[in-house]
Amino acid sequence: LSDASLDPSLRAYALVLPPLSELSQAMAVIDPTNLPAARRAVRRSLALACQQELVALYDSLAPPPGAPFSVDGAEIGRRRLRNCALGYLCSLPDGSPGGRDAVARAKAQFDASAGCMTDRLAAFSCLVGKPDDSPAAAERAAAVAAFHEAAGGDALVVNKWFMTQATADRAGLLDDVKALVQHPDFSWTNPNRLRSVVSAFASSMEHFHAPGGAAYAWLGDAIEKVDKINPQVASRLAGAFALHKRYDAERGELMRAQLSRIKALPGLSKDTFEVCARSLA
Repeated sequence: LSDASLDPSLRAYALVLPPLSELSQAMAVIDPTNLPAARRAVRRSLALACQQELVALYDSLAPPPGAPFSVDGAEIGRRRLRNCALGYLCSLPDGSPGGRDAVARAKAQFDASAGCMTDRLAAFSCLVGKPDDSPAAAERAAAVAAFHEAAGGDALVVNKWFMTQATADRAGLLDDVKALVQHPDFSWTNPNRLRSVVSAFASSMEHFHAPGGAAYAWLGDAIEKVDKINPQVASRLAGAFALHKRYDAERGELMRAQLSRIKALPGLSKDTFEVCARSLA
């Protein structure tokens, strides 16, 4: 963290915790509630223990005023390490002095990085993860509106806007996603736009696999809808249920129920049928 002699990109990669997909491979039965909570707790504990060092690191890596955007290795490493530090700082409790300071830093970076998507998206991700009852709720709402407006209809940027929200680590994510598919810029017939919301949400371990299976039912309905439009995309969406055997009995049964329901749909495409049948075998 404090060894400036090391390559910034290497430092950033060393500081990032393993993703949930990697951690889950070590579990005989994946626990989509406690595993993300444990990872979140470790990240917050590290941020609390190293808060001063993270603040100093973040500030030391600020670009000089008026510096042009650059894609050379040194600048890429600087941005990567600085955004890694910001992510840790934004995991601090929202109501704490450190948490408020982190949100202020994220907002300042978001506002100042219109010419650098890497920095803007990193700050946006930090702000979008804040819950509605957080002291940072206003900053979150402002960032969501500003990012969309600045996108100016650019398809790739709007896809990032959708995906960042669909994968945010915050309570009520399923409701957020239901609202996103009602947005005027969302389209069920655009594969990339569809993936930026529906596929992205299905990759969110804790929220897609939330107790009760509401997200499973929502995805099942989405697959039924998409299969009539684009069977190949629908079949890939159905793959989200393929690991049902890796989860506990209740979740596994709920996922199998969706697979069976989709498989029995009249007029179902061959692509989606084969994925469901293979997953149930």
